[in-house]
Amino acid sequence: MAIMIGEILVAAVVKELFSKLNAPLWEQLSLLWHFEHDLREMKKTLLLLQAVLKDAEQKSFENASVCEWLKQLKFAAYDIEDLMCDCETSVPVKRDRFEMVRQFFTSSNRVIKYPTIANKMKKKRAKLVKIADKHKQFSFSGNPILGERDVIKERETFSKLDVNHKTTIVGRESDKEEVMELLLQEFDGNNISIIPITGLAGVGKTTLARLVFNDERVRVFDLCVWVYVSMQFDLKVIGEKILSEAEMGGKKILSEAEMGGKKILSQAVVGGKQYHNLQEVTRLLAEVLYEKRYLIVLDDLWNVEGQHWDELEVMLQGGKSGSRIIVTARNENVTSFMADCLRPRRLQVLSDTDCWKVFSQKAFRHSGTGSSQLINIGMEISRKCKGVPLAAESLGYIMCGKENVPSWEEVRDSDFWNLKGDNVLPSLKLSYYHLPSPLKLCFAYCAVFPKGEVINKDKLIQEWISLGFIHGPNENSNLESIGEEYVKELLGMSFFHVSEKHGKAKRELYMHHLVHDLASSVAQDEVCTLDAEKLSKAVAKNTVCRYALLCNYDDKLKNKIALPKKIRALHFKDCSSIKLPSKLFSGTKHLRAINLSQCNTTEIPRLNHLKFLQYLETSPQIQELPKSINNLYSLRALNLSNSRLKELPQPTSLSKLHYLNLSGCSQFQSLPESINALRYLAYLNLSNCKNLTQLPASLFSNHGRLQVLDLSSNVRIQNLPESLGALVNLESLNLSSCCDLQMLPSSIGRLCKLQILDLSWCDGLHEIPESLGDLANLKELKLYGCCSLGALPVSFYKLSCLHVLDLACCTKLVMLPELIGNLKNLEDLNLSGCMIRELPTSIGYLKRLRMLNLSNCKMLKKIPSCVNNPGLTLLTEGCPSRRVFRRQIPHDSFTDAEASTSTSNNISYLDSTSTSNNVSYLDSTSTSNNISHLEYQYPKPDELEITCLDVVDIACVDRFKLHTKSEVRSLALYWSNYPCRLEADAVRDKVVLEKLLPHPNLKIFILDGYMAPSYPTWAMDTVFPNITQLTLRNLMSCDYLPPLWHLPNLIVLQISNMPRLKKVSMAVSADTQAFKQLSDLLLVDLPNLEEWSAALPGQNMASPPASGFEELIFPSLCNLIVERCPNLRFSPFIPKSMCYSIKESAGLLSFEGQIMGTSSTPVSVLQIKDCKLPPEEWRGLRHLTIVGDLVIDSCEKLHSLPESIRGLTYIKCLEIRDCNGLVTLPEWLADLRNLRMLYIYRCRNLYTLPERLQHHKSFNTLRVLKCGQDLVDRYAGRDKSKIDQIPRVYIAEHEGLELHWCRAEPRGEQ
Repeated sequence: MAIMIGEILVAAVVKELFSKLNAPLWEQLSLLWHFEHDLREMKKTLLLLQAVLKDAEQKSFENASVCEWLKQLKFAAYDIEDLMCDCETSVPVKRDRFEMVRQFFTSSNRVIKYPTIANKMKKKRAKLVKIADKHKQFSFSGNPILGERDVIKERETFSKLDVNHKTTIVGRESDKEEVMELLLQEFDGNNISIIPITGLAGVGKTTLARLVFNDERVRVFDLCVWVYVSMQFDLKVIGEKILSEAEMGGKKILSEAEMGGKKILSQAVVGGKQYHNLQEVTRLLAEVLYEKRYLIVLDDLWNVEGQHWDELEVMLQGGKSGSRIIVTARNENVTSFMADCLRPRRLQVLSDTDCWKVFSQKAFRHSGTGSSQLINIGMEISRKCKGVPLAAESLGYIMCGKENVPSWEEVRDSDFWNLKGDNVLPSLKLSYYHLPSPLKLCFAYCAVFPKGEVINKDKLIQEWISLGFIHGPNENSNLESIGEEYVKELLGMSFFHVSEKHGKAKRELYMHHLVHDLASSVAQDEVCTLDAEKLSKAVAKNTVCRYALLCNYDDKLKNKIALPKKIRALHFKDCSSIKLPSKLFSGTKHLRAINLSQCNTTEIPRLNHLKFLQYLETSPQIQELPKSINNLYSLRALNLSNSRLKELPQPTSLSKLHYLNLSGCSQFQSLPESINALRYLAYLNLSNCKNLTQLPASLFSNHGRLQVLDLSSNVRIQNLPESLGALVNLESLNLSSCCDLQMLPSSIGRLCKLQILDLSWCDGLHEIPESLGDLANLKELKLYGCCSLGALPVSFYKLSCLHVLDLACCTKLVMLPELIGNLKNLEDLNLSGCMIRELPTSIGYLKRLRMLNLSNCKMLKKIPSCVNNPGLTLLTEGCPSRRVFRRQIPHDSFTDAEASTSTSNNISYLDSTSTSNNVSYLDSTSTSNNISHLEYQYPKPDELEITCLDVVDIACVDRFKLHTKSEVRSLALYWSNYPCRLEADAVRDKVVLEKLLPHPNLKIFILDGYMAPSYPTWAMDTVFPNITQLTLRNLMSCDYLPPLWHLPNLIVLQISNMPRLKKVSMAVSADTQAFKQLSDLLLVDLPNLEEWSAALPGQNMASPPASGFEELIFPSLCNLIVERCPNLRFSPFIPKSMCYSIKESAGLLSFEGQIMGTSSTPVSVLQIKDCKLPPEEWRGLRHLTIVGDLVIDSCEKLHSLPESIRGLTYIKCLEIRDCNGLVTLPEWLADLRNLRMLYIYRCRNLYTLPERLQHHKSFNTLRVLKCGQDLVDRYAGRDKSKIDQIPRVYIAEHEGLELHWCRAEPRGEQ
């Protein structure tokens, strides 16, 4: 049977042509040019053809004559479309349609001057009718396809890739664990071990490798790199890809110091540089891999000679012993000659059951299930997929859009299942056949990209638009949004995948090689690869392709090549020429898209005659644009990204330009004032233009159509003009990584259509204007890494449409607004790395919340019990009290099989420090869940909690042999009812704990409720080198601590509720450091602890410390949290730390001792809460001269601020909360020369504010909330003059109803 699948495109081409001829514009043009009769006849003919094309395509599988007829019809349709474009380019752009029509009759209109259009259209109509008449000889049945799905049906799809593969990866669990076991086990003497994964195309080799690559257990590797190899095994290319991945996009697991070095190396060896030879690549690989245990995945290896593989192994020899290489290949013979190669893991096809699971997850993804009849038919369809998951996914996605039984039966009984003759799966052909017509064209075009190439989503959509594949119901349709829907549809069908190395941006796509084969098979003669070395005029004349990839052009060829005349899109690849022939495009007047991004040319060939050209992407080597660029009257998209361009020519004639991309133009300095001539400009990307310092005023004055503005990574931009508010149609504003940006204009509130605002890593941004609350349509607000942001604006609660709020790493943010509960549509809230101390109870009103990220919120003690949304995922990695979160959920909410999921509320608790979230919860009181039963659990848990140890069977503990469980990384031991237990239980507790010796691999240990007064011998003598987190809680009888200070990798230490603990004495060695890696120290509920001291051997604790002694104790401390330790003092120093939180611990504040080190030690945040001392006893503050932010909370005895604060001259932000004894603030606050912000909340008796603050040079923000209506009235009236010189003032009794004003240019921030 002949395979003619390429002619399936014909129906799509004809249908698109009919839609264009049916547009109102062509009714008017046909009248003007007197071909209205021809237009009507063509539409009538096309309508008739659409009725028989479905049957014609079916017959083309068997009948070569039908296939040839379809090809003639397709070429005729293309010729008509080209003529239509010729007409359209003759129409000048005018705002008024009547003005446009009037322009036709002027003498300057070349269509009137040379009246040939009507004659050409008559000939095209005659040719079309002649071809159409031939259909009668084939006896096609009339089966109109007008009712087919032409546009993408709106669906409730997820925009995020399912990175956990919870709903798509089926039947590969055991395969993954086998590979992981090979990956992690030790092989003595082997520097590199190779793990091959082989199997049929589409069976899931890459997916399995990706599952392994993203598993948390690969953190044991210092460096993880993913490289796509494909058909050509080129050592230099593979080496370059490894370097590029390792230095820029790879999955790096390095220390901060290493990171810093790597960034420098990245700029030196990767950023845009092309390596001269293999020797240079080999040398740089040795530098990057030196002394690192690495994991490299070589995906999709096709052919390689043994000698070349040996050379690659030599290139990779620089790594540590234990490095691994995973190779995926179709043919097992490819790996037969590899040394140190482990047994290949050959993937089998899925079972019928698993294949049905994959199919049904896609087909019934909205309803969950279907009728029994659909299920039976679906099972038959899935069996025909032959166990190939890619085929089952794509067909399942297609079937989701079909809701009746005949549609399913049509797929089941289709002739496509019987097609043979190429390597394309019949199921994939069938999926393509059921695509809407526009998507068929869009997908087929993707065959122009080389197999394995990463495709930029935004660029692809622009090319689709330029080629006419995307059009909306009217002239004002947002074509980019339609393109986004097309991409989502192809992603849903697994025709596209998001590239792993750019997964977060979701802009980089790739096609599985089987899918690429499908695109090539469908496109056939539409897409071709042109080898410049073989391309002559004769070859070009006989080539009928419309979309071409030109390869291997160099300067030796000069003017010897010619291009096919009718090509519409031209891409370049591996073209080393630095100068293309000036007349290269002279014979290709129908070009609509040119992509020179993979060509090294420094000059662009002549473009004057390319009147159809709509998309142009230049070479990275371009330094200036030719003047002829202004002759491209149809140009819609201009991509100049990563070029060496310094300036733009005056774009006076590019009146249709819609998309302008200057991202990565590091030498670009400024936009011309004439940028306002581009009145249709909707997308402007200026990201990473490092020399761009300011934007022209004209950019904002006449660009009401601008929808997307990207200014990210422009480190020199310090402010934006107030005229920003004129961009009333702006939907997305990206200012991420604008490090010097200090403020936003208040006019940002006028961007009424703004949906996405990205301010990530704007670490110079101190506050956000109150006008933010006016952004009624804002859906995503990203403030990740805004480390200077101390508070959210009061108006924040008005953002009722907000879906995503990212506040990660906002280290100065210590609280959320109470009215956050007003954000009813919030789905994703990221607070990871924040210094939040408590969550407002109103967070329980966020009923649509699906993701709450509290990772590394090291100051957070608890979450409100009202957070119980169905389906909520809670991330708590790195929270010292993360166990408390779980234990707040009722005990019966958990099952042993799904220990981390609440069955009553369906809440997932995820902790990325555990592998695959494998947690075992053992209740010693349960006969069905006895401690000894852990032996029979699979997979083995790496996170183990054992409760009720007070009643455990000691014999079971003995048999358990915890010390042999090397897989356990986290261990929690709980004794219950500790307040009610007797001291007689202490002996039993010690016996039990003595038998629970952990394995040295342990990283996290919690001991809770232990009653014995002493510790087991292993706790005193055994060194646990891998312990990173340790919690000692509710140890009611212990009066000392084990020698914890010598644990080399301890990062978090929490000690709480040890009432008998009175003193901690550390004997510090002169050649070692105590708590070398400790970052967080939490001391809570230690009412009798009086002293924490340290001394060198033989030194008296009371004697002065030796020189350099301060560097031996807590050298890495970031957070010191002390709560309800009223008598605690440190000796000889208070430990130095970046952040202090002191609650109900007056002894530290009255302590005369100096902070560790010198008085110049900086402190980011100091919080003091519930201190009962009068202000004159706050003597402990006098040595903390460099404090950035000071928070005083709930200190009722403060009638005035302590005088010791006067010495804190470096304070930038002072925050006072719930101090109801405070009546007035001292005028000496104006002497704090660095003070910028003063926040006062709920100080009900506050009567006056310091008048001198308004004359402070740096002070710019005063916020007073809920301090009484009298205060608001007074400063709105008679005392307004005492504060009216302060740039920003907010005084309110209720949020949202405030007295406020903002000066245009706040002092201290210019």
